[in-house]
Amino acid sequence: MDAEKLRENAHKMVDFIADYYKSLESYPVLSQVKPGYLRELLPHSAPDLPESLQDVLDDIRQKIIPGITHCQSPNYFAYYPSNSSTARFLGEMLSAAFNIVGFSWVSCPATTELEVIVLDWLAKMLKLPDQFLSSDGYFCYLFWTWTAKAQFMLTLRMMRKKVKKEKKRPE
Repeated sequence: MDAEKLRENAHKMVDFIADYYKSLESYPVLSQVKPGYLRELLPHSAPDLPESLQDVLDDIRQKIIPGITHCQSPNYFAYYPSNSSTARFLGEMLSAAFNIVGFSWVSCPATTELEVIVLDWLAKMLKLPDQFLSSDGYFCYLFWTWTAKAQFMLTLRMMRKKVKKEKKRPE
């Protein structure tokens, strides 16, 4: 797909998704389909030729959406709150376009450094102690290591601080 076809299809996709979000409240939150419903609606083998994006979107609207539990619905109050937003969707588009692999600083410096900056913003908004900021020398290693390791080390540090604090409390 060349850049102009991508642009054309991306506009159609964004319009489709925007229409979905606009009409989200009109769908039943919990799917009303019966097990096996989709097998009856789709061909028994893959198509021999590609279909147009419009045909695919029509199939999604008519065949897939009825089988979705609409977790983003404002009427959804089940397992967890809606955890997505239209702003997140736009970020996902950028992430998919850049094919970000952000598991270490070397793999994508901008991602790692942006993550640290945004976490600093969050720590400040939550009025957390300065130890949570990347400017604290101990925490600065986030730039050079994996996020999972950083989370583990931070958890250990906070547990140690809590144990020390509880030992100082009078009984």
